Amino acid sequence: MLSNISLRLRLTILTGSIMVLVCACLTIGSVFSAGYTFYKPIEAIFVAPSSPVPTVTDPERAEQVAPLTNASVIRVFENSKKNFMLQSILLMVVITGIGTILTWVVVGKALKPVATLSKIIEDVDENNLRSQIPVPRSNDEVARLTHSFNNMLEKISAAFDSQKRFAQNAAHELKTPLSAILTNIEVLEIDEDSVNIDEYKETLLAVKQNAERMATLVTDLLVLNAAPQSMDSSHFSIRDLLSSILNDNNNDIQRKNISVCIDGEKKIDGSRFLLERAFSNIIQNAIRYNHNNGTIVITCSESSITISDTGIGIPADNLPHIFEPFYCVDASRSRELGGSGLGLAITKEIFDKYDIQIDITSSESTGTVITLTNI
Repeated sequence: MLSNISLRLRLTILTGSIMVLVCACLTIGSVFSAGYTFYKPIEAIFVAPSSPVPTVTDPERAEQVAPLTNASVIRVFENSKKNFMLQSILLMVVITGIGTILTWVVVGKALKPVATLSKIIEDVDENNLRSQIPVPRSNDEVARLTHSFNNMLEKISAAFDSQKRFAQNAAHELKTPLSAILTNIEVLEIDEDSVNIDEYKETLLAVKQNAERMATLVTDLLVLNAAPQSMDSSHFSIRDLLSSILNDNNNDIQRKNISVCIDGEKKIDGSRFLLERAFSNIIQNAIRYNHNNGTIVITCSESSITISDTGIGIPADNLPHIFEPFYCVDASRSRELGGSGLGLAITKEIFDKYDIQIDITSSESTGTVITLTNI
């Protein structure tokens, strides 16, 4: 029941209940204490027969002296005790009422920053995620809560912007091959009577290439959302995995006359499919963006794996963004070399699933070094 009312009223009710309980205990204790403290001694004094009333010869003093009995004294004390009890109960009610009212006021003032923060939070939506809530000067829980909420807003804003860019880029990437397919089909429809077999073959080849591009893009998007538990896990050699990837890319390596060296060995547990995809993206970039007669050196140890190349490198301004989906340092060159902008994003996502830390250092003059730790 208390969960359905406001926090202020809830705290007031709980505090008032505690005050009532404490005041009731104090009142009952004081009443009984007064009885035992005053009533018992008087009862002990007047239990014996009353002494004879002294004879007073002075008429003026005789009027002042009245007979005093046990019953009259006890009756007077009982009346006093009842009055004391009623006054104590009345005082308890008054003090409890005043305390409850003060509690309502004090709790309201104490919770005012929370109420203000709640009103500000209600106005936050996708259009003002970057707005920061003023942090109170006090170093209390409300200030820490406001600071934490601002940090959460920054993370949500960054994630929202990333997802927005991802959706826009994905739509653009899918729209391009679809537009190419439709264009080629429309050309065939316009010149349907004069088109020869070679033109049909050329159009079909273009449609096939664009369809394959879309299929690859869709597969990459599915890999981004794949969970390691959905893939078969095994214990395998990283050296064997890297050798297999290099064999698959042997034509490109020979065409550019790139020297490749693998040093060391490392065993790992995980999905061979996912990890092969991650390492393949790194090695393909090392080949694709390497110079002719360049080198690729892969070093494996128990604590890390390092992949370095002598390629064109990555500008320092672009390094913080290279793991973003569809981000290309040079979009035109990436398209020319066959990149879609999802390779490193997929690689980072796969490594994150296995808590593998990836660090990249690069220079436009010396190449790129990728270091994997916690592997």
